Amino acid sequence: MTPISSTNLPQSLRVILVGAGGRIAQKHLQAILSIPRLHLAALVDTHADWTPPAHLDHIPQFTNLTDALAANTYDIAVICSPSGLHTHHVSQCLEAQMHVLCEKPVTRSLQCFERVLKLSKENGKLLVPCHQTRLYPSFQFALSLIQSESLGRIHSLNLNLQLCRPQRYFDEAPWRGALGMDGGVLWNQSTHLLDWLLSFMPTTPYELFSYQGTYRRAIESPDIASMLLLFHGGMATISTSVLAEPSNFESVLSVLGDRGFVQLGGPGARHITRLSYQDMPSVDIDALNAQSDEIAAQGHAPLYHSLLTWISGQHHETLDALQQRALWGIKLIELSELSVKTHAPQPWR
Repeated sequence: MTPISSTNLPQSLRVILVGAGGRIAQKHLQAILSIPRLHLAALVDTHADWTPPAHLDHIPQFTNLTDALAANTYDIAVICSPSGLHTHHVSQCLEAQMHVLCEKPVTRSLQCFERVLKLSKENGKLLVPCHQTRLYPSFQFALSLIQSESLGRIHSLNLNLQLCRPQRYFDEAPWRGALGMDGGVLWNQSTHLLDWLLSFMPTTPYELFSYQGTYRRAIESPDIASMLLLFHGGMATISTSVLAEPSNFESVLSVLGDRGFVQLGGPGARHITRLSYQDMPSVDIDALNAQSDEIAAQGHAPLYHSLLTWISGQHHETLDALQQRALWGIKLIELSELSVKTHAPQPWR
């Protein structure tokens, strides 16, 4: 893909927000409105009775994306529709010559992800998975430790994510918990930390085995899942659910090597909670954690600043890494589902 020259970028980029009535869309609205370079040009939501906040009632509203694309042109599409609609909406927007920022997961299958990624390259437009947590300094610091081999050879990764999503959460929107539209705890609630775990993995996985089930919530998709993922030199264990009561219980990701370890925990696992390795220099962990809290408090705005940087043709290797791990994340969950269906380990292929 040939990056767009920053000198050719318009001063104002027109943004269309798809799925504008959803909960996550409100964070995107805040980010879009906070950046002068971005101009909110259209809102799309399939619910005809949805009404935007009063301060946005002057923005053109549409009940389907096709009508919105026929009415005007846009530079950036932000996809916040239910997960099962992402592939269709992303494809429409890329074909309409827009850069696309899509909420996770970008698609619900590896085949669809590869198709839309190819479409983005053919049209010379960016496809950005919405993994804003990768911008946390704590994540970047932990990643640097692994890549520099400060922890030695990595032999163990462990993700324990126990969240509270009560039945009323699923009852608020019919698509939540539906197999085709949501997909369950791995597709929805676990995506960000699965992305982190796969980023920390020192080599490509080669096999996984998984259990999933629906034990407490009246939904179609799994509310609990566990997985064992093998890579050359070690293994990763994953345990995740939405069944913690009465509130979120734990978000912890640990990485152990033969020279040390690092653990991320706390809210959203964005704090370095344990750290030790040989010849460790002085590290201001409190400052790292505070910076991560500051980034988190800014919501999705930092990701939009990164998007503008990528559109200008800078730091594409960062976007390449993000897309690659998004692809791995989709493959991981697909193979997990296949393992459950066949009651057998699955090779990473």
